[in-house]
Amino acid sequence: MNVCRILSAILLIGTYLVPLEAIAATDGLNATTSTGTTVVTFTIPKLIIATSFANIGMGTYTGTGDLNANDDLNIATNYGTAARTYRVTVTGSGTSSAFTVTDGSQTIAYNAYYNKVTGTTGRSALTSGTALTGQTGAVKPLITTTLNANLSIEMLAANLQAISSGTYTGTITLVFTPE
Repeated sequence: MNVCRILSAILLIGTYLVPLEAIAATDGLNATTSTGTTVVTFTIPKLIIATSFANIGMGTYTGTGDLNANDDLNIATNYGTAARTYRVTVTGSGTSSAFTVTDGSQTIAYNAYYNKVTGTTGRSALTSGTALTGQTGAVKPLITTTLNANLSIEMLAANLQAISSGTYTGTITLVFTPE
């Protein structure tokens, strides 16, 4: 087979696979009227938004028992019908992104949990930096404000009783990603 035949075959195949006229703009002709066309395209990727966050105040420790607090969240997307899955990756503000609070000199570890519905029943324990995948329950459209997820924090009595008095603070960061 010679080079001309190969090029002819490639051009012939290309013509049938992607007709350029179907996706290209066209200019008008020189006449009493002239019409041009253009193709308008854009892409909307999978988007997700997490809202309704509030600071989680754990209160004042009385010296006995654990401290627990939680916050219901809104997770909304622009994709899917029934299976709007997403993952959430959570990190703390402690050393190596640990879930801790500090008064500047002392540090207390805490447990963090995520729930794909409101409330704490059925929640999943979080590990800092490890994605919790296959989460469902996000609502559509993006502008929806329905509460449909939960973040909860637990400080164990043993940790609270082992440190000095003070005011302890820290942050927790949640990153939501469409799947």
